[in-house]
Amino acid sequence: MSTNKLKFTEPHILSGRPKDEAILVALSGGADSSALLHRLCEYRKAAACRLVAAHVNHGIRGAKYSFEADRDEEFCRSLCNSLGVELRVKRIDVPALAKESGRSLETEAREARYAFFAEIMNSESVKLLATAHNADDNLETQIFNLCRGCAIEGLIGIPETREISDVEGGIVIRPLLRAEKRDIVAYCEENRIGYVTDSTNLEDDCTRNAIRHRVIPALEDIFPAAKKSSSKLSVSAAEDSDFISSEAKRFIDSHPTLETSELRALHPSLMKRVLISAYKAQSDATLEAVHLDALVSLISNKKNGAAVSLPDKKRATVTDGVLRFTDESEKAVKEIAPYSQKLSFGLNLIDNTDFAVLVTPPGDTADSPPKGYSHYANARLCIDGSAEIHASNRLPGAYVTDGGVNKKVKKLMCDKKVPLYDRDTLPLILLGESIIYVPLCAISDSARPTRNQNSISIHIFKKPSEE
Repeated sequence: MSTNKLKFTEPHILSGRPKDEAILVALSGGADSSALLHRLCEYRKAAACRLVAAHVNHGIRGAKYSFEADRDEEFCRSLCNSLGVELRVKRIDVPALAKESGRSLETEAREARYAFFAEIMNSESVKLLATAHNADDNLETQIFNLCRGCAIEGLIGIPETREISDVEGGIVIRPLLRAEKRDIVAYCEENRIGYVTDSTNLEDDCTRNAIRHRVIPALEDIFPAAKKSSSKLSVSAAEDSDFISSEAKRFIDSHPTLETSELRALHPSLMKRVLISAYKAQSDATLEAVHLDALVSLISNKKNGAAVSLPDKKRATVTDGVLRFTDESEKAVKEIAPYSQKLSFGLNLIDNTDFAVLVTPPGDTADSPPKGYSHYANARLCIDGSAEIHASNRLPGAYVTDGGVNKKVKKLMCDKKVPLYDRDTLPLILLGESIIYVPLCAISDSARPTRNQNSISIHIFKKPSEE
């Protein structure tokens, strides 16, 4: 079969990046990923792009198929060697990780794969990750989501592209998403591309396999064009979802507080999307339909102080007509308005917080903490001594440039385990509109001093907790 008969969307069209952008290919050794790698090699001839493949040996086939994991790894090595493609391989004990985390093998395997992919992309400056999801996978996902009672996002199925949060500028692309499995297999056969078969995929011992082997064939007997229709539904649902998300963002950007009266005035679809977006600013967990229903009831209930529990140990409370999200495991965080306070040399008490900031010029030593405060964090910053700096608490979307990468302050605080009850009040140090220091987390590249540079010192103090 000639390459142009396989439905393939070129990477630069999917990503909007230059043709010669390097691509990392997720390679399992199955028909889909083997066909994708072969087709990308054809693309490489014209695009002059670098291709790198990555294979993960999960070690989770079990005793019955234990030989397959090593067989698949060796096949991937052979395939890449024959195509002249660099290969990165990692062996991961997924069963051990799943036992430790309490997550399913499938979830743990996926997390392990994408962590490995992100590691390669960051270390080798690759921004595109190509995966071999196809039209059959998309229909399977839509049916699975539909039967679980999904919202419009579930009807999208598998998006053709998505961002990779752990890779600055990273994008997942799916060039074969419109290709059907039977066409992919035919492509492999006609181009003499070998591939391996995961025997566990042939069994109906899990929901997705049952949908793949029993539901979809029965559906295609009735509607032969089911997969083509599935692709059209994906596009339509994605467009509608994107519109609702943009309207939700517009609402949140113009409403610093979530007044329940204004939330109730929204269309139910938009209100729920606003709630999802507002919750995402507090947690990486997902709100299910039952949680959204509980939030809608909470907003409709005009009782002051009413609350509901949410995933990730969060709590939603309505107080004085305002919806707020707090943490259940800690004492409720004191609500404060966003602040921006100019700093001068010497001690600066940060209004309406438990923090103080001491700024000392080059060569000066810091005094001991003021009475009633204890040391919290400190840093040396290389900036013009006459420059005006100020302290501000974090705002949604705030980031600091560290190691050439724009890192979200929210994620940094989570990764560095900044106490939850400090995150909304902790003073960040800014020069102009740019964050140059996040206490306990990072100093920006622009303010990081070298050995021979004079630097000012920043000392953060905090009043002891009353809890």
